[in-house]
Amino acid sequence: MALRRAFGTIYLDGTPVREGTAYRGNREFKIGNTQELKPIRWLQHGPLYIAESVVLSVISFADLILQKYCDETTVLIDDVPFRCRLPQLGDRAGEPCEWLDLAKQFGIVKNRAAKDSWFWSRGNPLVPDISPVSHLQDPEQYMILDWRLPDDSAGHPVGWRPIIEPVGIELTADLIGTLIVAWSGEHALCGKLVDMSEYDLVLDNVLSWPLIEEPSQRFFKPLKERRFVVNKQALTLTHRWVRGMLET
Repeated sequence: MALRRAFGTIYLDGTPVREGTAYRGNREFKIGNTQELKPIRWLQHGPLYIAESVVLSVISFADLILQKYCDETTVLIDDVPFRCRLPQLGDRAGEPCEWLDLAKQFGIVKNRAAKDSWFWSRGNPLVPDISPVSHLQDPEQYMILDWRLPDDSAGHPVGWRPIIEPVGIELTADLIGTLIVAWSGEHALCGKLVDMSEYDLVLDNVLSWPLIEEPSQRFFKPLKERRFVVNKQALTLTHRWVRGMLET
């Protein structure tokens, strides 16, 4: 199940703007530190976040190429690195299509405005918003909706709807005192790292996502209230914490 989160902000020439702002060419744009009144809204599934709607509208693929957002790149949100990329479509009917898979997992919602209902994916094809998903499960109908515009299609109703994933970190002693997120599969603990050994971590003031009710799924043991010891061998990803990335 996908959950709604809010963190990070879109910037134009260094000025924070609201998500969905129309892009006017020859301006630098980036995802950066969170501005309280202008956060980007994300749908989270495990450590993957996809923008709930386009973060910039009326933008050409050439603009994404020029500022290196057409391929995977790194963005910093509150000094924490994230891999940022576009969704992937299959090139032909019947091929794996990441966007359809994401739509099923995330329960993708329709963008607020009709003009924002198309956005760029890797390699230039346009992606229609999917709500409900069922109308794209017929491959022939899907291919009708997979259409392209020239790279310089500025002014067309196409937006930028990125996917981000936190960059993993190496667990070293200099992280003690830092807020980190430790993942085991689709489950995570977030807390302050207060101690570590070759085999375990100790996290304090812990937040769990999602709540783990089945004891066999637990990769941690409680030491006292909101302090846990975590089995390092069970971890699939650890990264630094950003306010808003796990909290409801």
